[in-house]
This record gives sequence, structure tokens and C-alpha cells, in this order.
Amino acid sequence: MTTALYFIILGPSLFAGRLVSVTFGLLTVWAVFEYAYRNFEPRTALLSSIVFASMPGFIVLCRLALIETMLLFFFTLALMLFFWWVKTNNNKLLLLTGLALGLGFITKYQTLIGGIVMLVTILLMYRDHIIKRIGKLMLIAIIAGLVFLPWFVIVYSYYAAGNLEIWMYAISVGTAERTAYSERFHPAIFYLQEMTYPYNHIHPVSLPLYILGLVGLGYWAWRRKEADKFSLIWFVAIYVIFTLIPNKNWRYVTLLFPILAISASDLILALWDKLRNTIKTHRIGLRNPMVVKLVSVVFIVSVGATMVYSWNDAYSWVEREHVNIPIEDAAQYVHDNSPPEEGLVTLFNGNFFSTEMVRFYLRIKDSSERRVFPYPKDAVDSYPPTLNETQLVELCVGSNVRYLLLYEHGNITYYQSDWKSYYVLDRLLASEHFTQETVFGTYPRRITVLKFTPNP
Repeated sequence: MTTALYFIILGPSLFAGRLVSVTFGLLTVWAVFEYAYRNFEPRTALLSSIVFASMPGFIVLCRLALIETMLLFFFTLALMLFFWWVKTNNNKLLLLTGLALGLGFITKYQTLIGGIVMLVTILLMYRDHIIKRIGKLMLIAIIAGLVFLPWFVIVYSYYAAGNLEIWMYAISVGTAERTAYSERFHPAIFYLQEMTYPYNHIHPVSLPLYILGLVGLGYWAWRRKEADKFSLIWFVAIYVIFTLIPNKNWRYVTLLFPILAISASDLILALWDKLRNTIKTHRIGLRNPMVVKLVSVVFIVSVGATMVYSWNDAYSWVEREHVNIPIEDAAQYVHDNSPPEEGLVTLFNGNFFSTEMVRFYLRIKDSSERRVFPYPKDAVDSYPPTLNETQLVELCVGSNVRYLLLYEHGNITYYQSDWKSYYVLDRLLASEHFTQETVFGTYPRRITVLKFTPNP
């Protein structure tokens, strides 16, 4: 609905899609601030929101037209409202918790883990009147279900049951590439490394902040205040559950980022208070005010350097992965040179070029929906590529195809293959059914437009 609203106001565009991520990113920063403010102290809340907003993974997600920031917001909001309820026993918060949980589950299935966190919290922290509390937890689940079920019925009837199999497959296994990716480290420590150093240029949480966050968790385990214990349950439950799921990626555990931001901030302020009190108590030095000022400056500079380090990680990541792929230009060419009733084939799709990306721009250009077909069916950055010219010709004839789009794929080989895009291009041109019409973009991110001729 948010995306549709932005499309109505700003028009369908990639910018409008990204604006949804930015909006919910800002809302998540507010939710982190609110959670820390209500359960720790104002200083911790302010610093936590800054630390959270400085995490490279969060910054990258705010730039992408994905639903991760929406998931983060509803998940954080639901757990904040739940913890507020158990502390105040205000039953109005039950309704709000169920509403947030239901909207989160509509966004992405990971929100279901929020219910597990709530159950474990009651079992470990609030065992007095446990039957009554679990009964109210069931009420939260019912409210969430009432929010989710109408949406599920609509989506199920629109897309048909076949997509449920795809969803369950993605949850349990994923693609062949994802399975191999998930086996790079030992399962028990996979996310310990994945959250900060999955690749040399990717640091979802920069290392200094990550160390502070983990030490902060240890500090909470030692201090054991009510909010400390709930936050630890939040962290441990998510870590354990996603460790048990075979399909792994750092984006799945972004639900831990708010806790790491708050624990790091709480630790920083606790160290500052301890250091300042030690100086004052033992009257270190002859000029106590100068000593305090010097220590203050060193401490503030250290914290500031940690933030700058995190921002640099984010900048390096974004700069390295920023590419310009002329999908809109290729779609415009197809729109200008063929009627909407003719089909289109996108060849050798992957993460940077896919049928859905092309269809998005065509829907903006065409008054009616043009049919777009992928060939081969599976993404070539996740499955070994196949090319059968006879099958491709039959697809083009049967679907009234005039144009085909072939992406250069960064001039790298396809998954588990020595094929590159130029190999596919040479084979198609040699078949005489396909001719090269034009090329958009610059090496190695070009898109070649091929024209199909049924009877050469």
C-alpha cells in the first residue's frame, strides 16, 4: 500500500520504490530510539538511534527497493509494545502488539519469530500467573491472525497455490547457490561472521561497532536488569532460530541490529560514567578539570572515529556495488518498436537483470501488459545455464516474440559454468533466427537487443 501511494504521488519509478525503504528505515530509527528511551535512559536512546542508523547494512537496505526496513520496523514495534504491556499490564497494548505483529507477518514471514520471543519471555521472566499471561499471548496471536488472514486469502486467490511451494522452498533450502553460500562457515558461528565480514567489501555491522555490541551483550548478562534480560532473549532467540534454518544470509538477521546498537550504546555510556566517576573519586592528577576534559575529548574522539569507520564501510560498500544497467532504455526501445501484444524474452536472468525488472518498466510504458518470458527458466547466477536453440525458437514462435534482451552479466561466467554472455550471443547469431539490432550501456553492463526472425 505504501508503494502504491508513492507511485500515485510520484509516479512509478525506482526512486519511488526506494522511498518506501527510506520511509520505514526512518520509522525503524524512531522505534529503536523509543525502545531504548522507555527501557534504558534518554542518553542511551539518542546514541542507539545514531549507532543503528550508522550500520552499513541498514544504510544499504534503505537504498534498495526491498521490504527489509518494513520488516525491521514492524518487528521492533511489536516487541517494544509487548514489553511495554508486560511491564504496565495495559491491555490496550495487546491490541497494538497484535496489529504490529500481523502487519509484520504480511510483510515477511520472519515476523513469526516475534511470537516465539514473546513466549520465551513469559516462560523465563514472567512465570507468575503464567496461564493468564499465555492466554493473553494467544489473544495477540488471534489479533495478528485477523490482520493477516484477509491479506492471505486475497493473495492466495490471486497468485494461486503454486507460489506457496516456492515460499516454503525458499524458507527451507533456497537455490543451489544459496545452499552453497550457507555452508561457507560452521552453522553455529555462521552469523557471528556473516553480520560483520561475509566478504572483504561487505560489512553489515562494522567491526568496531560489532565488538562493542557483543561486549555490551555480555555486560547485560552480568547486570541482568529487566530490559537487559528481555533484550538478550530477543537476540538469542533470533540467532538460534536462523542458525537452524539452512538458508542463510545476513539480511535475515537484521532483526538483531537494533539490539546490537542499543547494547553498544549502553556499554559506551556505562564505560564513560565509570571512567568519569573513577577520575572524580580518586582525584587523579593535580589539575582535575584538565584531566577530565582530556579524558572526555579522547573518549568522544574514539566514539566519533568508530562512527566514521562505520560510515566509511557503508560508503565503500555502496560505491563498489553501484552499477548502471540500462534496463529502462532497453524497455523503452522495445516499447517504441513493437506493439504490446508481442511478447518479449529476457535471456539468462540473474540478480542484476531479470524478467520482473524489465516488466516493471514495460508496465510504465505500455497501456496493456506485455508478456515477458525468461529463458532459461532458472537464474544463471544460481543454477547452471542451459541453451537449446530449438526450444528458444519454439518459445518465440508460440509467444509471438520479436525482441530478446541479453545482459552482459558483468563479463563474468554463469553459475558453475565457463559460459559468458558473448558465448550465448555467438550461438544465437549463428542460428540465423536471431540478429543483433542494437546495444545499450557500456561494457561490462551492456544489454543487447536481439530480433527474432521466424523464417530466415
